[in-house]
Amino acid sequence: MTSPAGSFEVLIGRDQTCWAGVSTLFETKLQQPLPDYALEQLRVRFMYAVTTTHGAKASSRAVLQMAYETEVGTALNKIEPIPPDVQAAVVCERRSYLDVDADMKVFNFLVNPALDAVAKLGFLPEMYIGLLRTHMTAPYPKYRMCGIAALLCFSAHYLVP
Repeated sequence: MTSPAGSFEVLIGRDQTCWAGVSTLFETKLQQPLPDYALEQLRVRFMYAVTTTHGAKASSRAVLQMAYETEVGTALNKIEPIPPDVQAAVVCERRSYLDVDADMKVFNFLVNPALDAVAKLGFLPEMYIGLLRTHMTAPYPKYRMCGIAALLCFSAHYLVP
């Protein structure tokens, strides 16, 4: 029996190829450890969950793309516009939102401490933290996963030199 989540998989067209390029500076920052324990644990687990190969380059590309796929990406776009080549790249190893969400449920306890750490570190305005919290607690897997991706992108931008 086929998985019901199979219909949510990204299909690769004949004229598209899988991305295997060099990471952007922003993606390289996503691959670096974050200074807060809760943020770092969330980063490690999320980066592992978003791709089938669990490779750092493909995972960072997938996380960066996910961060821009809902309204929270508008806030992120103010500090780091997504390059067109990143947006158009096909990360073939990327997993569906439902699969990533299922894997991340056991690590849900990291969400509030990570948001609290961001508030304590003070690099984001309270309204952005509220927006992220709303996304990360939404009833929809896509919003929850894009919220985590955006939180990690904001954190990498401000906390990784």
